[in-house]
Amino acid sequence: MFTKEQIEIAHNKVKSGADFPKYVNEIKNMGVKSHEVVLLDGTWIFKGSDGQVVRFKRGLENVHVSTQPSPEKFKEILSMHQRGETDYPTFCIQAGETGVERWISDFEHMTVTYLGSNESVIDVEPIPSV
Repeated sequence: MFTKEQIEIAHNKVKSGADFPKYVNEIKNMGVKSHEVVLLDGTWIFKGSDGQVVRFKRGLENVHVSTQPSPEKFKEILSMHQRGETDYPTFCIQAGETGVERWISDFEHMTVTYLGSNESVIDVEPIPSV
């Protein structure tokens, strides 16, 4: 069982996308199976292997999401974020500008799927190991 507080403590250690693999490892060890971020309202949804769901609002709300997806531009801003060049709020705003509406981190398959409107897949990225 994991709690919102445990997740927030782990997330507060993240300064940029470069810290993401360590964060994934930490929350995966808590029993988190997947993590979804919804940019439109700032909702985070964590699901556990035992069916547990922890949902709360964290991060930006009302991020503008473009109706014109730009997968190439998204890959550029994701790469910058992964190198530690942007913080999380900046990444969220830029992701929305490229048409990303939400993303799902799957810790069983170690992938992040970035989705636009109508569940269109903008990108699927592997989660690097620690």
